Amino acid sequence: MLYNFTFENINNYNDVIFELKILNGKKDEFMNYNIYEGTDNYIVKINVAGVKKEEIKVILEDGIVRVKTNPKIKEIEDMDIVVEDFKPIKSDCEIYLPNILSVEAKLEDGILILTAPKESKGIKIEIN
Repeated sequence: MLYNFTFENINNYNDVIFELKILNGKKDEFMNYNIYEGTDNYIVKINVAGVKKEEIKVILEDGIVRVKTNPKIKEIEDMDIVVEDFKPIKSDCEIYLPNILSVEAKLEDGILILTAPKESKGIKIEIN
C-alpha cells in the first residue's frame, strides 16, 4: 500500500506517531512510549505489558535506541479464545536521543524504563 505522508495535518508529536502507525501498517502492533527530558538525562517509558525481560532486547547505536520484543504466547490448554482484545506484541521501535553514550533499562509493572544520561549539558558561549 502506498501512503502519501504529508505534514498538512501534523500539529504535534502525537500526530506524527499516528501517521507513522498508519505508514507502518501496524496500528495495533506499535509500542507506545513517552519521552521525558531533564537537564541531565532522558527517561523513556515504553508499554511492554505481558512481555518478560528475557523477551526484550535494547540496543544503543549512534544515539538511536532500538527496542525489540519477541514474546512467547502461551495457549491455555483445553480452552478456546472467545475474545482476544489484548496480547503481548512482537514489535520493535527506534528512538533517537541526542547526546547520549549509554542507556540503563529496567522492567517495572509492564513498563520498560530507559534512563539515558546526557554526555554534556551544553556549553554556554559568550558573545563578544
